[in-house]
Amino acid sequence: MTEGIWCYFRCLVQACYREARHIGPLGDQEAKCRVAEDFAVAATQCQRNRANLKGLHLWEQTQLARTTAEVLAPYVAASGLAPEELPKLFALPSWQAKYGGDPWACIAEVMLALRVAIDADDAQRAQGLCRKAKGLHHNSGALVPEAEQWQADSKQREKWPQLCP
Repeated sequence: MTEGIWCYFRCLVQACYREARHIGPLGDQEAKCRVAEDFAVAATQCQRNRANLKGLHLWEQTQLARTTAEVLAPYVAASGLAPEELPKLFALPSWQAKYGGDPWACIAEVMLALRVAIDADDAQRAQGLCRKAKGLHHNSGALVPEAEQWQADSKQREKWPQLCP
């Protein structure tokens, strides 16, 4: 796969798991989505690892990754969430305004589809998914920031750690 496709995949993984850090168990006052049952174990892990999921440490761990599984592994370990669980998690109605929700469910679906395309070595499909990702928006703006915005805002560089070609 091209460097650009790989960049988009890694950034989508970072963005999705960074947003997923906002879940927590029912008593977690910092959580933006309190969950039980299906996501109870993940909620506790996300609560415990919230700072790690927010920052760039996991991103940095994947710099030498050569497979999608290697990219996902530290995020799954930190959150307790398989990538396939993210769309369902983001679609929960218990998210506070400006967090999670349908925009993030869509972003997670694109990340999953891009993983499949990369694993199948389908560059044409992967490039189309990267173009789709570039047009997506989350709760506070565009998913893929413009260069000027990215350089000026450290929060943007946490959500989308690299400007992709």
